[in-house]
Amino acid sequence: MPSNHSGVLQPRTPTSAKNLSAGLGLSDDEVHGRVHQQSKQQCLRQVPQRASFLCYPYLRTKSDDRHKQSSTQSTGFASCINNRILMLSVSYLTWASWLSVSSLPHSTRPSSTTPRCVWHAPFTVHWVLPGCSSLFALLTATVDDLSMLSTTTSVLRRVLTVNLSLISSPAAALILGIILTGIALYHIITDELIVHQVFFGVSVTVNGIRTLQLIRTRTAEGSAARAQIWGMVRLGAHLGTIAFGKVAVIAEGDPAIPEALCSLRSSPTLGDQPLSVYRTFLNIRAAILASAESAELAFENIHPTVGSAVYDALLEDPDIENLAPRMTYNSSSNTSSARVMPVRVLDVPQAWLAKELRAMCMANFLSGPESNHFDSFVGTSFQDFVAPYAGSRKHPDWALIPNADALPSIVAESGWSDCWPKLITEMEMWLQGGRPNVQLVLLFKWSKRVNNNVVGEVRLYHQGAAGNSTEKFRASIFPIGQDGPAGIPITRGEIFGVSGVFPGQNATNVWTLSITRLQ
Repeated sequence: MPSNHSGVLQPRTPTSAKNLSAGLGLSDDEVHGRVHQQSKQQCLRQVPQRASFLCYPYLRTKSDDRHKQSSTQSTGFASCINNRILMLSVSYLTWASWLSVSSLPHSTRPSSTTPRCVWHAPFTVHWVLPGCSSLFALLTATVDDLSMLSTTTSVLRRVLTVNLSLISSPAAALILGIILTGIALYHIITDELIVHQVFFGVSVTVNGIRTLQLIRTRTAEGSAARAQIWGMVRLGAHLGTIAFGKVAVIAEGDPAIPEALCSLRSSPTLGDQPLSVYRTFLNIRAAILASAESAELAFENIHPTVGSAVYDALLEDPDIENLAPRMTYNSSSNTSSARVMPVRVLDVPQAWLAKELRAMCMANFLSGPESNHFDSFVGTSFQDFVAPYAGSRKHPDWALIPNADALPSIVAESGWSDCWPKLITEMEMWLQGGRPNVQLVLLFKWSKRVNNNVVGEVRLYHQGAAGNSTEKFRASIFPIGQDGPAGIPITRGEIFGVSGVFPGQNATNVWTLSITRLQ
């Protein structure tokens, strides 16, 4: 699959049918423009997440999202931006201070017989760390905690050793390097902020006070050297101001960090490729908003902690809410998917099952109080799954849920034949992860054939005696068979699920879902 300039693989467009008039009785105008244009391509649009290294989900760099719109920043986000801008400005000032004191000579020089590498080796780490951190920040986020630590430590080493001989100075540099490495590793592993903030605050304070002392003691008042040094300091202040404006511009128009992501500051490790929580959210959000037609989007290698939080965050996003995609996060397979703008044929099961519920009431199979005991939903989010699907999230195509239950008793999922493995996975998630609530799962498989004909099939799954998912019924929708079954039998007990049937009712009573009405 080809890769674009940002490192994200180009998506593939799913299969569809241009004209579904045959078999469904729909006119060309009714379905024109609502289905995919290429029937031979793959169903899933793959948009793998771009790997980053230990970045933090607070700031967003320029996005390729063509649909990016301004959003009101939350209080927490604004506070985070302000803190980052402050620390960025301080970093510029400390870097200017380093430039200022770097030209101040040591009081004692090494002997000419001592190899220069002996004296300069301990200082090398203070050049390598800022370089690695800069590369780290470039690949991950606009501002990074480690770059602030390494910058302040480099200046701290200089201001504390400027009056030492080059015999004592390497030892001081080595000690500071060890301290910095320990704090950095501790911060990366635990994401603990107190030690990081205390060390950064102490470093900035010592750097500022010591720099002022060195300027007064090493330069004469009114001298050109002092004027040059103060000019560098002022340059640092101007750079900090520019950084403030730059970060403010970058932040303007970005979506506010959703509340669902606030508790997840850093990225958990997914194998050997850590992913940023906020970057994952932005990538999935951008892919959904960029969809101009019906599409099935798939995202892989998403850690359960990240996947559930990103799913919840997408539910909070107003732009995503307006588009109303049907999303899924499967914690067992670490995959997420979203169906955007489904075509009419995929929603046929909803209309059919709504008619079946009305037919149950009209035939007095369900009494008035019984029909009020449960509701049917389309695209409603469910999350109370059990192991091995704990943390999963799902928008079903259709669900029947008793009022007192957290999960539905009957679920329907619909998709194209190219998506059949995905539908099977979703069925397993409902029956295994939805235990004991979910009793039945209806799967509808649609395929386009020659002459713009559509072929449909419905299958019914339930939990077998051994607790595994078992196919219970299968029937063709189109083409219409002569000897096919008249309907799909379901019991009253399966309809009411774990909440149980009403007193005086028989749980084994059977209602047959009409295949004729479906056709």
